[in-house]
Amino acid sequence: LGYREAVAISDSTLFDAGSRVTGHEFHRTSLVSADADGCGSAWGWRPWDGGSVREGFVRGGVHASYLHTHPVGQPNRSRSSSMPHGDDLCIGVGFTTSATAKDIVAAVNAVLQERARIVVLATATGKAASAALLAAADELNVPIVSFDPDVLGRVQVPSPSTRVEHAIGTASVAEAAAILASGGGPLLVAKTARDGVTVAAARKVPSSLNNSDDETECE
Repeated sequence: LGYREAVAISDSTLFDAGSRVTGHEFHRTSLVSADADGCGSAWGWRPWDGGSVREGFVRGGVHASYLHTHPVGQPNRSRSSSMPHGDDLCIGVGFTTSATAKDIVAAVNAVLQERARIVVLATATGKAASAALLAAADELNVPIVSFDPDVLGRVQVPSPSTRVEHAIGTASVAEAAAILASGGGPLLVAKTARDGVTVAAARKVPSSLNNSDDETECE
């Protein structure tokens, strides 16, 4: 158990054979005879004590493994670096005072796949009444939820910013707001910035959605 530097053994719907990734192995059961019945191994790596390990299996469109990877975070290695289809997404949004509704809508759409569905825009309390955000939410036909900086600041995120924390009291707006709005769902897109707007996307946990200044404010 722990982090692994792994190599994809077989071509799959997720990774080309030979792709190298970092993932976390965690499980309480074991897979036996991964190469049986026309299945190829998903991953190979060398454990700390030497030797070699083959793990998981690939067959047709199935890729099964106990190695937890994040294809969105490894876009140059995976075949599925774009947003998974069919997800209900909570979009965290931070933006500068100069950002327009058009900028916000463009930033949101830039991280979506065709079949993903936005269910809410989430931001810091001080941004919720912005005319640009209200207009963007109206165009996207979704509600807005907001969270106080001290609540946002308690969320663990992959991309905290000390600069933002010093400015508004939380190290994250987009990522933390997305996670909170989703009810603790997984972060599918880490914060991505363009044209004064920073967005992040988390997959909504079923039944979890409840209404609950300067350049540094957009992260």
